Amino acid sequence: MEKFILIDGNSLLNRAYYATPVFTTKDGMPTNGVFGFIKLMLKIISDKQPSYLAVAFDLHAPTFRHKLYDGYKAGRKPMPSELAVQMPVLKEVLKLMNIRIYEMQGYEADDIIGTLSKRFDVHSYVYTGDRDSYQLVSKNTNVCYTRKGVSDILELTAENFQDEVGLTPSQIIDLKSLMGDKSDNIPGVAGVGEKSAYGLLEKYGDLDGVYAHLDEITGALHKKLEENKEIAYFSKQLATIDINAPIDVALSECMIKMPFSLAVKEKFSELEFKSLLTKDIFENEDKRPENQEEKPQSHEVEEILLESVLEGINVLKNQTIKAISVEWSDDGFRFFAYDNQTWAEYFLPIKTGLLDVGVYEYQLEPLLRAIFEGKICTIAYNVKEVMHRLAQMDVGYSAPYEDVGILKCLAEGLSNADSLEFCLNYFSLPEKQKAYGLFKLWEHFSSVLNIEESKLVNFLNGLRNFSIIL
Repeated sequence: MEKFILIDGNSLLNRAYYATPVFTTKDGMPTNGVFGFIKLMLKIISDKQPSYLAVAFDLHAPTFRHKLYDGYKAGRKPMPSELAVQMPVLKEVLKLMNIRIYEMQGYEADDIIGTLSKRFDVHSYVYTGDRDSYQLVSKNTNVCYTRKGVSDILELTAENFQDEVGLTPSQIIDLKSLMGDKSDNIPGVAGVGEKSAYGLLEKYGDLDGVYAHLDEITGALHKKLEENKEIAYFSKQLATIDINAPIDVALSECMIKMPFSLAVKEKFSELEFKSLLTKDIFENEDKRPENQEEKPQSHEVEEILLESVLEGINVLKNQTIKAISVEWSDDGFRFFAYDNQTWAEYFLPIKTGLLDVGVYEYQLEPLLRAIFEGKICTIAYNVKEVMHRLAQMDVGYSAPYEDVGILKCLAEGLSNADSLEFCLNYFSLPEKQKAYGLFKLWEHFSSVLNIEESKLVNFLNGLRNFSIIL
């Protein structure tokens, strides 16, 4: 049976942070939590050899448990600032590694993991530092609990659970219903501790069994249980992981894709994860994916610096252009004018100071109108973003267009790393000549989708509303 690794992102990042000596980059950015997390994840992949992997995170928004009980998790200390700044860095790294991330309003990471662990016909391995997940153990789900740091892991299975814990997985919920949980501020039955709760469950099986035999229980314990019956069942509701969360996911989205791209290696280098750079987990010239030859190929292309908007307009007038790919950032405006003969990318810097080279952004308007209000097909990565930017300058977008972002989605499905920069890195296209690289991506994804050239120009115009929604 195929293996599916499910990681509680918040829990393991927290464990990794406290288990890994504090160190920072030369710029002062703390990275020990991210390093420890990635190191453990790579070890898990090496040890388990899974086909699928996903990481679930909690959101700051209230969950259905907070709505049931405003005291839920009250009193927890906030995340240390040195750890909090590492959370977005970890998510960025995971996205570059093409590791699927799941977060969901109203639900905790436990609920996402519980749902995914039961949804597919695979054997799931849940990695967490939270004992709440013990209740998920079953024939097809193991829980790997980080007892100390991130190296001492207790793997609980359907076979060893009783011996290791002294209860059945389902009794974990009843245990919390009786004794409560201080870390989550689940009340439980006042005055009932762990020893009493274990004894009750050993004798009566579950919470229903305890209350079905309440008349057999005497003394102070009887009184406590009788007076707190409603609270006990309410606590059980809070302690139960929802394994039917309404999360839309296909198992194929969680497939591990290795080796990792050179963009991941560059990110590790940036974060100064020197020991990870030596691992044989990255693409190189001698070890490419089998379909590498199908990827966009580089081409000699000249970069021409424009000094004025008029120069850019003259380029458009003086060439028989078939398509224009555009990349518009805060640094400047780039366009690659494809005419089957000339291979040149034109760059007009956007200046912020009087002595800077280029033009102020508002001065781009004539060039923008010549491109986006013309009749030549324009190619962009995220057409919606371009449209918003043009609207702010009161420039229309009547030219036919192709959205490479949507083409990529149609060709490869949604990805955690859907950005132009990631694609350029992944396909080994020049990072500086983004407009040219965008054109090569357009050629590639169009080829993958097998769209005829005569139909290509208008292919996404029928999806104009769709792209605006995206």
